[in-house]
Amino acid sequence: DRLTRRLSELGDVLDAFSKASVVLVGISDGVDTSTSAGRTTAEILGTIASAESRNTTDRVLAAQRTKSKEGKWRGGPPPYGYAIERQDNASRLVIDPAQAKHLRFAAKRFIKGDSIGSICRALNDAGVRSVFGNPWSEPVLRRLLGSPAIAGFQVLKGEIVHDDSGNPVRPYPPVVDLTVYMALQDAMKSRAVVHPQHGGALVSGFVFCGLCGGRMIGASSEGSTGANYRCRNRYQLNKSCTGVVVRSKSLEPFITEVFFELLENPKTRKRLLRALASASQSMSKSLSDAKTQYDFHRSRLRHLDAQHADGKFAYAGGVEDFSDAWDAALGQVQEAETALKALSGEPSDPRLSQVLAAQDLREEWKLLTLAERRAAVNALMRKITINPTRPGWNSRQGFDHDRVVIEFTWSPR
Repeated sequence: DRLTRRLSELGDVLDAFSKASVVLVGISDGVDTSTSAGRTTAEILGTIASAESRNTTDRVLAAQRTKSKEGKWRGGPPPYGYAIERQDNASRLVIDPAQAKHLRFAAKRFIKGDSIGSICRALNDAGVRSVFGNPWSEPVLRRLLGSPAIAGFQVLKGEIVHDDSGNPVRPYPPVVDLTVYMALQDAMKSRAVVHPQHGGALVSGFVFCGLCGGRMIGASSEGSTGANYRCRNRYQLNKSCTGVVVRSKSLEPFITEVFFELLENPKTRKRLLRALASASQSMSKSLSDAKTQYDFHRSRLRHLDAQHADGKFAYAGGVEDFSDAWDAALGQVQEAETALKALSGEPSDPRLSQVLAAQDLREEWKLLTLAERRAAVNALMRKITINPTRPGWNSRQGFDHDRVVIEFTWSPR
């Protein structure tokens, strides 16, 4: 049960060991997977460990729900803006004046129309740090401003706790009053963003900053016609990169034309079809490796979730470091999932074959959804790197195509 407490994972591990001619031996458990009896013993012990893990989780969650309904703090680091105080042999939250001041400042600025990024920069420039001394980043501040905890509600797993009568539990003094909190949520809804991984931009997921090599992200306000791609390290994580920005309405038409120029050449199209056919022959092992990576990162994410439920973050920085670890693990899961989808079935989205077979590529392109277009482009272009605009380049000259470096998934020669 130290190897895994999930029966499905145990089966995958034992199968992987078997394929690699590896034997698992547990001295004290009597397990030896080189024999049928030994593997059966491992599976029986795995079933028992899985059941105990579920029972432990149920007990912990039940205890947390009981404490939450009673208005007691369930353990772990307090939300930003609060401190923990012992009252009547129970832990409760009280307002931390210094943190509350900065939180109210952020809420007021956001309601007035300032962006999350500009508020983070203002806090960081003033020397204000999050509860464990880290610089503010957009995801951390956005989660904080959206949490009902800042209005005094008891929150468990992101949801407001209700008592047995169905009333919301609100045991703590609010950092911001309910009117301000509701205005804050209305402002968030009115300025919601569409992130590229959810359908907001064509080259989401495979465009990178030429300065630091980090992934570029993009977001557009609801109802707008495009997004700006920005270096995530600079604009979201507040790292040392000076940042690269490119407008989607400039980049995406250029990428689309490169895509068409490649596929409108009959010889190029034939070479691409041969490359795809060759890739499919060696896909089986790659698909297996990608699935292993995906399952591993998913397991890591579930482990972090269990730590969060137990209030045992196991990080020196507490909840802030846990949040960073969660974001990193989630990013790894998403990357592994993208790689797995890219390898599933054909080497690319099945609609790419339809595009390749079409007489009129541009007309067929109009029929594809944004997700299908992205999959088709990504099938040809493994990585797109955006460099800064060249010195002396004037925007009136148009888009600087030399900023864009494309790595293809096949040789276009």
